[in-house]
Amino acid sequence: MKRLAAIATLAALLAACSDSGHRAVPRPTAYPRVPVCDTATVVLSSGTFDMRVNASAVRREKEPGWLDIVYPSYGVTVHLTAMSFGNTADLDRALDNRMQRMSLNFGDTPADTRTFTNAAGVECLIAGSPDAGTAPIYIIARRDGSRPALLSAAAVFSGATQPVDSVYPVYKAVRDDMDKLLNSLR
Repeated sequence: MKRLAAIATLAALLAACSDSGHRAVPRPTAYPRVPVCDTATVVLSSGTFDMRVNASAVRREKEPGWLDIVYPSYGVTVHLTAMSFGNTADLDRALDNRMQRMSLNFGDTPADTRTFTNAAGVECLIAGSPDAGTAPIYIIARRDGSRPALLSAAAVFSGATQPVDSVYPVYKAVRDDMDKLLNSLR
């Protein structure tokens, strides 16, 4: 029995010391990891909405109600529009228009859509698909009451959008930021 244990120990030592030929080598196609932006936010206003936006993003207001949120490290620009309305009928027409445009842009690509009402009573929708090409994320927010308003945005990816698995970390980071923006709307 002692002899069998000694042989097993010797075999284990020889196996551990042998050169099996496995070497650490780079993969044939490697995609660099994009560092995710910090989670700090700043408050800004567009139209009649106040919102929290990622502090790492560059904010450019083209004119009142038209805001670009640019993520230089991601190659993504979120084109955001905020509009006020005198009545609910005009708000409904604008919302129908935005929903139709979003649907046409997704085409046959199935999108993950989530609707909710945030703490301020703003009705929100976020839709996205990493397979949707250059504009994979859309948000829409509707505020009724004495100040009817609509906020809509499309995230446009100017960098590579293929293969999807290398784009997904950027898609997820921007989608998470858009979700935080919607939850912060006032």
